[in-house]
Amino acid sequence: MRNAGLMTMAGCAVGVLVLTACGQTAPDAGTAAPGAGAADGLPACETAEVLRAPEGDYRDEPVYVGNDQPVEQVQAWALDLPGFAGVWIDRERNGWVTVAFTEDVDQRRAEAAEQFPDEGVAVVAAEHTEAELTALADRIHTETPEGVLLSSGWRSTAGGVGGGDGAHRGEPHGAGAVRD
Repeated sequence: MRNAGLMTMAGCAVGVLVLTACGQTAPDAGTAAPGAGAADGLPACETAEVLRAPEGDYRDEPVYVGNDQPVEQVQAWALDLPGFAGVWIDRERNGWVTVAFTEDVDQRRAEAAEQFPDEGVAVVAAEHTEAELTALADRIHTETPEGVLLSSGWRSTAGGVGGGDGAHRGEPHGAGAVRD
């Protein structure tokens, strides 16, 4: 068995870092509350809701069925703007390109509408920039003792950072997904 003190210290460090990124507090250990692991009480970032624009920002068209969205153009436009937090394809919203910012969201929304008038581009508000999420994921990876985590990373779609220890490998989670 692994050193219990090392595991406790690592768990606390990861817990603080993950809580910081997910913006949630952990329920009491042992609960089955949404956003918490039943065994450890840490929030499960994969259950965080996808960031979405206000309903009125979405139109019925365009509908993207393949990968013909202007992802690269939107990313090139957004990448150097203050507060950039990520770009992704929202398959649940007609395949629209979603771009997240932490500041001046209304201004960015107006700029995107002007820059991409006939495209499906939604601008959403995020709590953390892409740079902050990347730095936090890197910190989790480098500050956690070797052998405790198999992976760490961030998800711009939900604005969260997390780490995986392999404890749930092969177990179902989420909507039909299986952890590796």
